Amino acid sequence: MIDITKLSRDYINNPLVKIKNKYEEIPYEDLYEMYINQKLTISEISDFLGVSDNTIKIMLRENNITKNKKTFDKEEIKELYIKKNLPRKEVADILNISEIKLALLCKEYGLKKDKKQIHNNYVTTMNKKYNIDNSFQNIEVKNKIKETIKEKYNSSSYLTSIDYRLKKSGNHFLEDVFNTIKQKTNKKYKIKIDKEYIIVNELNLIIHCVINDNNCIEISKEKEEAGIFVYHIFEYEWVNKRQKILNQLNNLLHLNEHTIGARKCSIKLLKSKEKNQFLRENHLQGEDKCNVAYGLFYNNELVSVMTFTKPRFNKKYEWELSRYACKANYNISGGASKLFKQFIKDYNPKNILSYSDISKTKGNLYQNLGFTLDHIADPNYIWYKNVNDYKTRYQCQKHKLLAKGFKGTTEVDIMKQLKYVKLYDCGNKVWVLNR
Repeated sequence: MIDITKLSRDYINNPLVKIKNKYEEIPYEDLYEMYINQKLTISEISDFLGVSDNTIKIMLRENNITKNKKTFDKEEIKELYIKKNLPRKEVADILNISEIKLALLCKEYGLKKDKKQIHNNYVTTMNKKYNIDNSFQNIEVKNKIKETIKEKYNSSSYLTSIDYRLKKSGNHFLEDVFNTIKQKTNKKYKIKIDKEYIIVNELNLIIHCVINDNNCIEISKEKEEAGIFVYHIFEYEWVNKRQKILNQLNNLLHLNEHTIGARKCSIKLLKSKEKNQFLRENHLQGEDKCNVAYGLFYNNELVSVMTFTKPRFNKKYEWELSRYACKANYNISGGASKLFKQFIKDYNPKNILSYSDISKTKGNLYQNLGFTLDHIADPNYIWYKNVNDYKTRYQCQKHKLLAKGFKGTTEVDIMKQLKYVKLYDCGNKVWVLNR
């Protein structure tokens, strides 16, 4: 956080973004204060002043402002990295250097962990990741942990070499998704892996396993032009909403166990409690606050739900189709059409709009119901730290963060201080129906 009271100039009222590249406009004492005294990084200074990192580097060089290179004691690194056996990332954070810098120092000083220490670190990482209190002290305990992971995540792929998966860098959940799909399809399709993609050529389908990639929308656009649909799975979704993701994949891969014709079903209006429970179990976004909810029943069992609400963002429209979901492993032929026609009959709406998530669906449902594509909305984002720590943009609005006691000038400023990064989705297709 920049202490602006120590700067000679009021940059809040006179943002430098209006005078980019005029290096003389920034007093020497302000650059020195921020870079040397307040120990800010070049990126932090550039974000504050509204210029590029390169501009700040030029300013510092022309003003001859440099930090004294910090020396790192070999014994200090040895104590943390070897004797205390802390992970490299943790040691780097303590020393306030990058992991690459730490690796170079370890190589220079000849510091190297033995295989047992590396193995113990893998165990610690696995225990933290899956909230397991045991450790791999013997084969019985190791097998117990494997079974715990299998039961908790319904995955057989972790049963093969857990430590190997921990060693893998990059998209470490890709193989888990691949093995799960391969097991479910039982050789029905020829499925292969290419980088972070799982490719199903027979269906013109690509499953993209995402950790922190912000190019999803470009990938979807490129493949859509070639007639290929890309289903994006973000790692935090796979960890926290695994079963719902698998339900959607069942639809895409034509693996649902039950197919029912809508003509065999009856329609009823639903109360909030019944509707919310069904959506929590069967819709990726969970429950909603709707005005109208219809349910489709087969042999007195609720198998499909469609909800409608007053538009949240666009008041030009009378209604918004908020949710549509089918029970897991069920394909209701004509279900959406039957529920939608009932709403039209009961409320005779002038116009309706709805949104489809580009990362999860083609939007065919809306075309079948008579909607037309109006436009594509900009990508949405979440604030992401790890698979178990992420927040929606609405949770992180500036006034909400300030009310919790956080300090900063903007939402971005505060969340960066808290070490979160923006993770974008693909945006939404906006569908409209005018009658």
